[in-house]
Formats: sequence, C-alpha cells, structure tokens
Amino acid sequence: DGPAPSEALEQLETAERVRACIDRLAPHFRSVMILRELEGLPCTEIAKIVGTPHVTVRWRLHRGRKLFLEEWERMEAERSGKKDSAPAPRSNTPSDDP
Repeated sequence: DGPAPSEALEQLETAERVRACIDRLAPHFRSVMILRELEGLPCTEIAKIVGTPHVTVRWRLHRGRKLFLEEWERMEAERSGKKDSAPAPRSNTPSDDP
C-alpha cells in the first residue's frame, strides 16, 4: 500500500511549493539548485554543465539554498496568514554572483 490519500496530497502540495520557490530564484541559482538538489549531480559535473569553476558552483549552491529558505519562509508565512510588511529580497541582483 502507498501513503494515505491525505498524505499523498500533502506531499504533492509540498512538492509544488518547493518548485515555486526554486522557480523564483535567479537562473544562475536555479540551474545549480536543480542539478544538485533534484538531479543529484556532483558539483564537479555541474561546473562542467554550466561552464563555471567548481568553487562558483559551490558558492551558488550556498547562496541559492539561503535564498530558497528565505522564499520558503515568506511563502509559509503568507499561507498561515502572517504576511510580512516587507517583501522578500529578490535573488537576481548583479551583486549576487561573484
């Protein structure tokens, strides 16, 4: 047997929220996050795919995870009716990439 229908629905909703957070990241963060966290590729392979040094991939993962968490917390606060007055910082500013 699989998970109960309510558990399956909750898992689907969580997966949709995760994807929404990832989609809100700037492309250079989004690509490394998807390749690492969803596809499970090692950083060295990601570096070859995106054409950047390994250390840049690691930095983008670190920063991308932080931005993901900020977005996740903002979305969860909105879901629970605790909207913040200040919008979450956007991740696509030029200063976010070394």
